Amino acid sequence: MRSLIILLFLLSFNVAKAETKIAILDVKEIISESIAAKKASQKLKSKLSEYQLEIDLKSSKLKKEQEKLQEQSSLLTQEALQTKQAEFVEKIKSLELEVNKKKQNIDAINLKVIAEIEENIDIIVQKIAKNNNINIVLSKSDIIYVNNIENITDLVVEELNKNLSDIKINFEDGK
Repeated sequence: MRSLIILLFLLSFNVAKAETKIAILDVKEIISESIAAKKASQKLKSKLSEYQLEIDLKSSKLKKEQEKLQEQSSLLTQEALQTKQAEFVEKIKSLELEVNKKKQNIDAINLKVIAEIEENIDIIVQKIAKNNNINIVLSKSDIIYVNNIENITDLVVEELNKNLSDIKINFEDGK
């Protein structure tokens, strides 16, 4: 809000010099309408489903192993039972670490996808602003009320879809 007040103060001085042209855009809408973002989202969902199947399979095996261990508990010596229980606990910890690693991988990839899209948005906004003599472009999320200000969201979406139709995703190292 403070930045908006400062901006309006500065604009009042510029109005006397020349016409100041302001535009707004909706970044959330741009990302949601982006072909590249939609494709990346689909790839992430697919990989997440694949991860979930892997985890479910491993969890199922661990559950069977736990049941087998419970059945054998009366037949094993106390020392053997403790050893098998310790091994089982390690397998559970290993699975939890794997789940966390996969989640972090998906999160890191998602952040990289958004960063790449936002980088392209910035370039496109600068190009549109320059070509249309727009002095200031504000995010719609920072504005409470606006009257007669050009909304360039659709132009940005159109250019973004021309320039960036897909994003390469490497699931092995989060890139």
